[in-house]
Formats: sequence, structure tokens, C-alpha cells
Amino acid sequence: MKWWMYKCNSRNLPHQRAYGDWRDFFDMGKEQHWGTTDWIPALADLNVGDLIIAYQTNRNELAGLAKVTQTSQKDGYIYLKPLESINVRVRPLKKANPNIASIQALQPGPIKTIYPISDTDARQLLKAARSTYRIISTRPNQKHENRKSGACSPGGGFGNGENNAEVESAAIEFVKQYYYQEGWDVDSVERDRCGFDLRCKKNKCVLEVEVKGVKGTTKECIITAGEVSHAANSPKSVVCVVNAATSDAPKLSIYTGKEFFKKFTLDPIQFRARLKS
Repeated sequence: MKWWMYKCNSRNLPHQRAYGDWRDFFDMGKEQHWGTTDWIPALADLNVGDLIIAYQTNRNELAGLAKVTQTSQKDGYIYLKPLESINVRVRPLKKANPNIASIQALQPGPIKTIYPISDTDARQLLKAARSTYRIISTRPNQKHENRKSGACSPGGGFGNGENNAEVESAAIEFVKQYYYQEGWDVDSVERDRCGFDLRCKKNKCVLEVEVKGVKGTTKECIITAGEVSHAANSPKSVVCVVNAATSDAPKLSIYTGKEFFKKFTLDPIQFRARLKS
């Protein structure tokens, strides 16, 4: 997942190849195409899941936040889903905060439409604009501590503890981001050792989500006896497998508990040895 600032101007001046008003997009409140590579070739760089900070240049306005739902590869158009309408002037934010004033995408210079923006800059800008949309990093700097021994392998084998912790942490954060963006409230329960990692709630629906991260492309991971028991017995159980978890393009597969046991074979790799009495 990457961040972009997507600038629009609604004045339809002679030099503009394309024009538009972000308020029209957010007022519609639904997924729609917003721009084509025929007019803006840089839109080809956007991928599904990328987050868009919508900026209206003729009003100096941070219009809102959107998510890429379909790339331009299919029909030349980029499709976006509105996440939050913000409508805050950026100039006062730059004046009040030198860090925001230094964001490269907000600097004067040659006119462009699409600007890459770092995770840190995007968050700082949205925080200053009082965004209420819940966003978490998919690449945390700190690893989870005191985690259970359920981390998955870098590929088909089993990696060292440090690599496993990094892969697992990245996978959990990626799945959190996925459910947040789909409108779920997400609580981390990894430390409770209850057989799953995340409790997700939307309206009256509750999911108990176990996350498995894999560094490579093979769907093969370690799962504990407690996690197996929970997946087998809880109707709320969901197992999320994230392949290429530490890459720039993780791939998420979601299974109900029943689907997991149909799709996967469980092989014992450890035994507990007790002294006979």
C-alpha cells in the first residue's frame, strides 16, 4: 500500500488536459472512475489498496481521503472509493506546522497531478486536518513482543525468530488495515492467547480473526493447537493468510474456519515430551 496526493483543478483553464472537482466525487459517496491514463499517464502507477489524499488546488483544500479499488490496466480508468470527506484549507496547516510546510507534494514547482507522499507525511497531514478515519501502518517500526510461537515461515520452510516476528507483525498490521478500510472496528487480542489475533466488529457481526504471515508465495505456516481448536469450534472464526507479507504488494487470502480445514492439510511438527510416572 502506497500513499499518493492526487490534485484536481475545476477551473477548466486552456492549459489543462483534465479538470474536476473533488467535491463532486465525495458528494456521490460511492466507488467510481476518477481520471484516465489517456489524460494522466501517471495514474498507471497506482495499485489496488493505495490511499489517495484528494487535493483541490483552486481552493487550496484537502478534500478528503480515498482508496484505489481498480487500476487503469482494465479500461484505462482509475477507480476510487471515497473513505472520508475532509474539506480543510491546507495553507493554514502549512503556516502552523513547518513539517507540513516541507512536504514535497505541497511545494511550488512544475504542475503535476499525482505526487507520491510518505506514510509519515500523509499521517501528519491528515492528523493536522483532523481526519477521523482510522489508519495504521502496514510497515510498523516496532515488532510485537511476547507473541505466541505461531509465526510463519519465510517461504515453505521455517525462518529464524527475528524474521518470523517481522513477517508476523507486518501481516497483522496489513489485515488490520484491510478490516479498518472495510468499515470494521478492530481490537488486537494477540496477547490474550485466546486462539486468534483480532476481534473485528461491524454492526452486530463479530469475527475472530487469526492472522498467518508468509514471506514468500507458498501458503504454508505454523498454527498452534489452540488456534486449530478455535478455528474448528468457533462459528466466528476466520483465518487470514498474508503472502509476501513484508513486500510492497502483500496478498491476502481469507478463510472461514471450515474453509481452512478443507483447503489446508495439518502436519504435526512438534511433540510435548513428559516423563512417564
